[in-house]
Amino acid sequence: EKLAALLGVPVDRLFAAQEDKPLSGNSVLHYHRFLSSLMTSAVRWQLRFDNPCLRVTPPRKEDKEAVYLDEAQAARLLLLLDAEPEDFRAMVTLLLYTGLRRSELLGLAWEDIDWDKQLLSVRRTAQYVAGQGTITDTTKTRQSRRVLKLTGSALALLRRHRAAQMQEELKLGDKWQHSGRIFTTWDGRPMNPNALSRRMHSFIRRTDLPPITAHSLR
Repeated sequence: EKLAALLGVPVDRLFAAQEDKPLSGNSVLHYHRFLSSLMTSAVRWQLRFDNPCLRVTPPRKEDKEAVYLDEAQAARLLLLLDAEPEDFRAMVTLLLYTGLRRSELLGLAWEDIDWDKQLLSVRRTAQYVAGQGTITDTTKTRQSRRVLKLTGSALALLRRHRAAQMQEELKLGDKWQHSGRIFTTWDGRPMNPNALSRRMHSFIRRTDLPPITAHSLR
C-alpha cells in the first residue's frame, strides 16, 4: 500500500495477478527468493516468529540456451537495417556494437557523447513504471556506469541520426519536447523501452534471422 501510494497507482493495478499464462520456474524462484528475504528481515525485526518460505521447496533454476547471432547473421542484420528508419537503424546498430542494455540505450543523452575522443558515457537508464510512464533511473549496478569506445562507423551513424532528429525538431517547433535524449518518441520525449522491443519483434518477424530480442544483442 505504501508503494502504491508513493507511485500514485491503485494497489490492485500495481500488483495485478498474472492470469494469462503460468509463471516460468525461474520467475517462481525469483519471487520465492524475494519473499524469503522480506520474511527474514521481518523475523530479524521481531515482526514474525519464523520465515514460512523456508518450508517451501522452490523449483530448480531452468537453464535456457541463449539465442544470439553468429558473425554472418550479425552482418546480415546490419544489411537488413539499411532499409529501416534512421532511428531504429541507429538503435539496433548501437546495441550490437556496444552490448548496452535496452534501458541503458534509451537513457543515453547527446551530452553523453565525446565526439572528439569517440567515447560514450553510460550514466542513466529509461524505465517504464505503470501510472507514471517512462522515468529516468540510475544504472543497474555501480559497475554499469561506464565509458565505452565507439567505432568511427557508429559515430557516423549517430551523426546522421542527430541530423534527422534536428530536422524533426524544426518541423514540430513548439510541439517538440526537449528531453536531450538520443533516442526519443516522435515528439522528443524519452522512449518507453517496451516500444523498442515491439519494433524489434516486428522487424525480426520480417527477416530470415533467428527470433532474437534487443537483449540478445548483448
